[in-house]
Amino acid sequence: MNELWGWALLMGQKAGRILTGERFVATVLWVFAFVVLAELVTGRRWKRYLTRTFLTDLTYFFFFTAGVYYFLFSRPVERLAHWLVTTHLQSFVINPFAGLPVVLQALAFIMLIDFCEWCMHRLGHANKWYWKFHCIHHTPETLTPLSKFRIHWADMLIFGTFKAVPILLLGHMNVVWMPYLPLGILQVFSHFDVDVHYGPVLGRLLVSPRYHRVHHSADPAQRNTNFGIIFSCWDYIFGTANPDLTRPKQLGLLEPRVPDSFALQFFYPFILVGRGLGLGGPRPQAENEVRPAA
Repeated sequence: MNELWGWALLMGQKAGRILTGERFVATVLWVFAFVVLAELVTGRRWKRYLTRTFLTDLTYFFFFTAGVYYFLFSRPVERLAHWLVTTHLQSFVINPFAGLPVVLQALAFIMLIDFCEWCMHRLGHANKWYWKFHCIHHTPETLTPLSKFRIHWADMLIFGTFKAVPILLLGHMNVVWMPYLPLGILQVFSHFDVDVHYGPVLGRLLVSPRYHRVHHSADPAQRNTNFGIIFSCWDYIFGTANPDLTRPKQLGLLEPRVPDSFALQFFYPFILVGRGLGLGGPRPQAENEVRPAA
């Protein structure tokens, strides 16, 4: 009992340090200030912050930013990847960006990370098993700025593991400036559901709200386009950019029907996997198919 109490006390102390830490507090304050400012400028649609959808999005936000995901899932995998590279793959470690100025090194790594995420994002739509996890991000029928954080922990873990090893092999960025907060703000803004685009030139480089909103369409023909996370250029290079950026008639998912609850979504993809394997009843309609009209 004393050991259990000691462990609980230790976890409480760690949680307290995270919740009062500079990075967490700064992230919450900057995101909050940005959301308020953007709403004042673009439309003042405050009612969406009183919905169940926003409550779920907010829970995901704290799950990731408060370090719960890192403590439960990301840290063990990160340590394993670091051990794998340093003990077995050290001879393959290179640093092709070492001769560049610091800002260009950071830009090169950001582009590399974003391209890795673009590849995994596209795979999350193409592979029927991976889709059962990634579909959680597409469940909101009303986008809120914090919908950016609605990602299933297993989906995030796959993303993180895929990009961690090649980044470690290319050299770590411990001492190189990384604009963590501005990049996060860009992703928050891309989920704002406002009719804002960056124009014919910059819009082909950066993901705008109008561009990403198409990706959250309930119609798979639209949803399976515009995979860019930060940079939209990958879609234009590889032919997955949608030229029609008008607002979709409906957002969210027609199939599968997923409960709008963080706790239920925590396990729900595994239920979908079981159904896909023929367990627990008849196989549901394919997730990438649109439900026929009555």
